[in-house]
Amino acid sequence: MAELHSLRPAVPGVRLVPPAEPDAQVRVELRNLTRDFVLPEGIFRAVDNVSLSVREGEFVSLIGPSGSGKSTILNMIPGLLESTSGDILIDGQPVTSGGVAEKVGYVFQKDTCYPWRTAKQNIALGLEVAGVPKAVREARVMEAIDKAGLSGFENAYPKMLSGGMRQRVSLMRTLIMRPGILLMDEPFGALDTHTKLEMHKLLLDVWESERQTVLFVTHDLGEAITLSDRIVLLSARPGRVKDIFEVKLPRPRDAVRIRESAQYATLFSEIWHSLGEEFVKGKAE
Repeated sequence: MAELHSLRPAVPGVRLVPPAEPDAQVRVELRNLTRDFVLPEGIFRAVDNVSLSVREGEFVSLIGPSGSGKSTILNMIPGLLESTSGDILIDGQPVTSGGVAEKVGYVFQKDTCYPWRTAKQNIALGLEVAGVPKAVREARVMEAIDKAGLSGFENAYPKMLSGGMRQRVSLMRTLIMRPGILLMDEPFGALDTHTKLEMHKLLLDVWESERQTVLFVTHDLGEAITLSDRIVLLSARPGRVKDIFEVKLPRPRDAVRIRESAQYATLFSEIWHSLGEEFVKGKAE
């Protein structure tokens, strides 16, 4: 497999940095990934020649202006969307389009709670489908409910829960399956600032315990810095890897206090400058 630091940048002047643990196994690898859409006006290229490696236990965020192909890339990784060209490998094996790859969990932008199932039943759904014995299933579900701060609401239906609580249910339904690779497409984008910070704390607590390999799509730069080991900045359409930033802020991280540090402010300013250039390019199109 190609090492990250050996890949050629898609845009001149890119600084590619190696992962925090260069000897760790590559779990997700994208090689020259491209995706075109056929529209009445002609062929629309959303993603252009994207190459990226994500290693075992890394938390990597994709950021970029609207239309830069972030969600398109995420949907191609498990085979939910077919690539036009290029390769996707999970643990060294090519991904077959048309189905979700094994070992991969996906958290969507909108909570996906079933309204006829309680919080407890929603979280248990994947375990039920997998045929996990009832006693084991219930123990794991109650552990997840406690960890997510949902104790007392386990028998509540989604209409009785706040947006943040429903998203906790959706998150725990995925995490309870213990996926080695977690794909997250702006899961907290619709939440208010306070609730979003609570979700950051929950995700950091779970991730620092389980150390899944995470690829996280967001428009929120502060969110990306708070959560990530590396941040991949995509260019304005078509999406290319413009820059990759290493987040060296110490772990474990406090989702609130980290934003008060000088390191956070410096990194935010550096990334914002590069991101702002892509906003300008996007508006000029």
